[in-house]
Amino acid sequence: MDPIKMDVSTQEAMKWPQYLAGLLASLPMLCTGSVTSWTSPALAHLQRPGNGTEGLSAHEASWVGSMMPLGAIVGAVPAGFLADLLGRRLLLLLLAVPFLLGWVLVIVAGYSVPLLYTARFISGFAVGATTVAIPLYNEEISEVKIRGMLGCYLDFMITAGFLWCYVINAFVDYFWLTVLCAVQPAVFFLSFAWMPESPVHLLAKGRDDQAEEALRFFRGAKHVAGYDTRPEMQCMREFLKEGRTDEAGVESGSSRMGYIWECLFRRGPVSTTAKAMRIIFGLVIVAQTTGIQGVIYNTVDIFERGEGSLSPYLCNTLIAVIQFVLSLVTLMLVDRVGRKLFLYLSGAGMSISIALLALHFYLKNIDGLYVENFGWVPCISVTLFISTYASGFGPLPWLIMSEIVPTESKAWVGSICVFLSWSLQFIVTKLHIIMITELGDDVTYGLFCVLCVLSTVYVAVWLPETKNKTRAEIQTKLKGNQEMTKL
Repeated sequence: MDPIKMDVSTQEAMKWPQYLAGLLASLPMLCTGSVTSWTSPALAHLQRPGNGTEGLSAHEASWVGSMMPLGAIVGAVPAGFLADLLGRRLLLLLLAVPFLLGWVLVIVAGYSVPLLYTARFISGFAVGATTVAIPLYNEEISEVKIRGMLGCYLDFMITAGFLWCYVINAFVDYFWLTVLCAVQPAVFFLSFAWMPESPVHLLAKGRDDQAEEALRFFRGAKHVAGYDTRPEMQCMREFLKEGRTDEAGVESGSSRMGYIWECLFRRGPVSTTAKAMRIIFGLVIVAQTTGIQGVIYNTVDIFERGEGSLSPYLCNTLIAVIQFVLSLVTLMLVDRVGRKLFLYLSGAGMSISIALLALHFYLKNIDGLYVENFGWVPCISVTLFISTYASGFGPLPWLIMSEIVPTESKAWVGSICVFLSWSLQFIVTKLHIIMITELGDDVTYGLFCVLCVLSTVYVAVWLPETKNKTRAEIQTKLKGNQEMTKL
């Protein structure tokens, strides 16, 4: 069967292996969502006295939450190297072990603080590493027209993990919540083990026959004798060749760190890898400095300080539901609408909602009657803030990173991006509490509003649109478009 002569319905039907493989590869992000959201119901349980103990102190509970991002920072460092050495598929399968081990340690830990710290750190290590490997795999198996959808699977599965944890918590106790979360990595391993390796990675390793076999599987043509893989295989080879030429700058330099420093700060002409790094690092920085992690980790506290009229736990569930729905909308439409429009809408939604929260705290402090009539504002503003983040600045930086960075540099650039992202998340989470104490709620959220506006400006000025562009077209634009080199 000649693929050029296929009708539209046949071509669409042949995409199902890509959808399936991308979804299964992203299941560790379901684990990530559960690891992250588990702290909200779990810490409330662990801080209550029980089984002859006094429960965790506020300080200990804070570190139980913080050990996960610290583990993610460490896990991001070797992930790129391991993804190149072992392959994207094998690395993801191996990371099911620390995910499962983390949950097992939580189950046996009880109120043991050292075991809880260890468990959360191990889970965080798996989170950081999978955040590097999944975008690599999903981008390398996908066709141009559905690359955005597969790239958004990552954040969509995180929101699904949030929803899973909050819904399950409504029906079971702490122990069974943890057990059911522990099932997720096992399900991932058993289902994803049957998927092939990325054809791009196989080509990079010189395993051409296996690369062609994998490509035929992902294009739904495994048993189609007339399907011609040569044009796409040749495009992959040319793209890898260009990436190797660009990466040769590392070998001629004094060190990897020296090369990274030149990429980020050198003036004058730079490589496409350097341009891509500047763009994506800037996007990661503006996304995380909006204050999103400080808000996510302190939702219940915000509702209580804001004297909201709705239950904090009801609001958390509402956030999870709306976050899930908007992530699904982004996933379905990003290849039609484009990346920048979703980022504009995300930035605008975050700016308006966090400004509303700042105004609420300001009016609460000067007018005692205000709260009686507008106690619903904290829940609505925080829900919109987190949900609009999930529709743009949450998933799209990882998609854009996988699109604009040359293949030979993706693994190590991805590691640095994830390291930077989790480091900023940890810093913002800790600074959030300090800012609230020293500056007050209204000033803190007012500053975050300004940063949300600046993040939208960054997208408008420096970010390229990658919708429906091939790898070669994106790299050509990076080489020649001066708008993309303003950093």
